[in-house]
Amino acid sequence: MKLRLLLLLLCFFVFSVPAQKTISDVKTSNVVSDADLSDVQVVISGTFAERRVTGKVVGVHDGDTATVLDADKTQYKVRFNGIDAPELKMDFGQKSKQNLSDLIFGKEVTLVFSKKDKYGRFVGNIFINGKDINLEQIKAGLAWHYKKYAGEQSKKDRIAYSNAEDKAKAARIGFWSMPNPSPPWDYRANLKTKQEESRVNRKYEVGAKGGCYYINSSGNKSYVDKKFCAGVSSPVVKKDEMIESKLAGAPSKPASDGRIYIKGPRGGCYYMNGDQKVYVKDKSLCGN
Repeated sequence: MKLRLLLLLLCFFVFSVPAQKTISDVKTSNVVSDADLSDVQVVISGTFAERRVTGKVVGVHDGDTATVLDADKTQYKVRFNGIDAPELKMDFGQKSKQNLSDLIFGKEVTLVFSKKDKYGRFVGNIFINGKDINLEQIKAGLAWHYKKYAGEQSKKDRIAYSNAEDKAKAARIGFWSMPNPSPPWDYRANLKTKQEESRVNRKYEVGAKGGCYYINSSGNKSYVDKKFCAGVSSPVVKKDEMIESKLAGAPSKPASDGRIYIKGPRGGCYYMNGDQKVYVKDKSLCGN
């Protein structure tokens, strides 16, 4: 009787305990855990799943973005977690990129990540022999600690990155040597504001063939969706007006052969045969 009761209790215990979660059941968080580097591809830490990829750095795009190629020839474009480097057109932007390239380009690294950003880039940390390269960029005064996303870091990394920034600033290393370095998030915000102002002030025109365009900062036509030209009047040019425009600067009287010769925009000389231009070799007919 006691044995039967013991077996019943054992069965109840086994079936009442929930099955262990698999990797696919674990909710992937934005937070990267403190687990030490290892050769495993996926490490579960509490409710967080982080992935590790070993590969070679085949591209360095700026001071906080690189591309890693693994053994299966799969590329991982990485946005470095916890830091924000100067944009390439900013002061120290090129130096930040060069420093990162010196540290990792062509080398075998370990990428640790747990999310993608809105641009499809993997957000993570790059390690070489256990050294956190993200942190090295801050130490060199060539990247800010990106405090806006500090909540996605472990407590250990938040403290290390913040302390490294304070030390670089106190030592006036990298961009901290400038009196008042501007962070890249302000630079991007200002650039976005200017772009939005430019869009608002654009004057859209309807082309001769019905296309919609505006004149860009280079003085060239940039064609856009026709919806932007809704309500814009189409240019109506009469055929005789076009001929008059072409005849601007041409002799006011026909030549001895009865034709009116027109000087082309590139210096050629022609007359109109219906709607067709007929060029002649004797440019003196156009007063050349």
